[in-house]
Amino acid sequence: MPIIQSTAIFPATRSSSHLIDSSESSKRVIAARPFGRAVRFLWSICTKEVLLPSWISSRRRTSSMCVEIRLILSYLVGMQQPKPDVQPIGVVHTPFKSKYAAPRQPASASERTIGVIRLNEGCNFEQALDDLQGFDYIWVIFWFHKNKNWKPKVLPPHGGRTKRGLFSTRSPHRPNPIGLSLCKLIDINGRTIRIENPDMLDGTPVLDIKPYIPHAESRPRARAGWIDESNELSAPQYRVLFTAEARRVLREMEPQERREVQSYLSGLLSRDPHPHAYRRIKKGEGNTSIVAVKYWRFLFTIEETTVRVFGVAHAQKKGAGA
Repeated sequence: MPIIQSTAIFPATRSSSHLIDSSESSKRVIAARPFGRAVRFLWSICTKEVLLPSWISSRRRTSSMCVEIRLILSYLVGMQQPKPDVQPIGVVHTPFKSKYAAPRQPASASERTIGVIRLNEGCNFEQALDDLQGFDYIWVIFWFHKNKNWKPKVLPPHGGRTKRGLFSTRSPHRPNPIGLSLCKLIDINGRTIRIENPDMLDGTPVLDIKPYIPHAESRPRARAGWIDESNELSAPQYRVLFTAEARRVLREMEPQERREVQSYLSGLLSRDPHPHAYRRIKKGEGNTSIVAVKYWRFLFTIEETTVRVFGVAHAQKKGAGA
């Protein structure tokens, strides 16, 4: 079988900068890659700029072959395009160690908490923070570093029992798990920023900080889609009571965990204690329901507008299946 010599394919008179795309940006991308020579060769076959031996040209150079090669080249070029390079500029420290403790939004916090953003050193971020102190609120853009997957349809906690398109929700599980929170700015000291009522977990990477500009970003009359019809903005409809047995179980927890669990249960059950997959509430025996919080399974009943938490069904081993 004849062997094609590289000098026959790429004569010395041909410039090594002859690429697939005539645009300068494409030239730079391809020329910088090891497969540039192979790409140029394949493309020259399609455009008939290279005369192949007759045993190839007579049987192999067909229009369908050229189409297939063009598709392959387009895919290869797409793979070689520069990818976004996003690096954290710092980290935020909050009191929240688990998702059960963190508020769903900064404005929905049940009590005032303080978060501390510490920016990376050696990046001149001290200068970048100049003039930010004059703003009451800032946007904190961050990375949901504990989320690994996403789904196109999600079941929001306060959206009834209808799945919604991911992009119409604030679900933390996203193709690019980027979060955006509007937080009140307390003060700035060097590379340290204190904010009020953060909704991020402790140790969350911070990607960027921007000032909140009321006249450009506030739209009080804007429609909020399906959220306008949900119970997210409504006042709690139920009163949550903990029996002596339930309080005994809570006392067995670590103080921080007890506060987190009790606060989460009160907020969750006061709005809608009925079965819901996202809220991890299901029907038990008789008129009893079960709600899962971490590795705990609490029992409760609904009596008109009162939710009575009366005990624990079981507690899985810590860290298992929650």
